[in-house]
Amino acid sequence: MLKPTSLRQALAAAIPDLRDHPDHLRLTTESGRIVSTLAATLSFEAQYQLRLIVSPFTGELEEVVVPLLAWLRVNQPDLMPVNPEQPAGFSWQLATAADGTPQLTLLIPLTERALVSQQGETLHATWVPEPPEPAAVTRPVELWMKDELVSRQPSSGS
Repeated sequence: MLKPTSLRQALAAAIPDLRDHPDHLRLTTESGRIVSTLAATLSFEAQYQLRLIVSPFTGELEEVVVPLLAWLRVNQPDLMPVNPEQPAGFSWQLATAADGTPQLTLLIPLTERALVSQQGETLHATWVPEPPEPAAVTRPVELWMKDELVSRQPSSGS
């Protein structure tokens, strides 16, 4: 899987304490599930909870959440729906561990796709990243059919 390693790198790059003390960040996967269909290939999706623990945690919540949101925007955009009425997001808890150490725990639902292809008598599985974000779309202002102008939108500057 690609996402736990990618997230670790992103957080270490954004948070000096995690860059200087990588042992303060623990990532584990739990509650995993594999989803596949009767398609022509054995490609599948892995769905799992990623438990992210920062310990000791002496900073502010936004120090971890903001770089995490930036990473999610690219790597798990379905957790950031356009419609605020759609349930999404992730859970977090700030607590004190048994040894008295302050600890931040986040549970993040992630998915990853694996493409499985057959080459001769051999199967090859490859984890693939999220598709790239679509390029900005420019709305056309005129519609032409058979070399005739059918309609024109007023320009936004008028």
